[in-house]
Amino acid sequence: MARPRSFDEREVLERAREQFWASGYAGTRMDDIARATGLGKGSLYGAFGDKGALFQRVFGDWCATVVEVAERSLAGGPDAEALDRIAAYVRLMAENTAAGTERRGCLMAKGTAELAEQDPA
Repeated sequence: MARPRSFDEREVLERAREQFWASGYAGTRMDDIARATGLGKGSLYGAFGDKGALFQRVFGDWCATVVEVAERSLAGGPDAEALDRIAAYVRLMAENTAAGTERRGCLMAKGTAELAEQDPA
């Protein structure tokens, strides 16, 4: 009988995302993710699959979050405040990019650039 999970999945995915973001897909090993999350490799494989499956989960979750932020930021009718909403969203994205730890760049751009030719997903 399998043991119940004793970790916060959200936290594990966030730590895995940080590792992939800092080191890139190719530069990240499952040992690195295990160290970053505090989980054993067996637990990681059991919960998320291999490195590729884990990255796809992390990347998909991150892309969904980025879209949600954009939708919330830009929501509203085509009125006089539309330009203000767009300007505020662009400022938010610029601030988030500039505040990025160790100038990591954009996870979406880095992941896409690194894997686009070798991974159809």
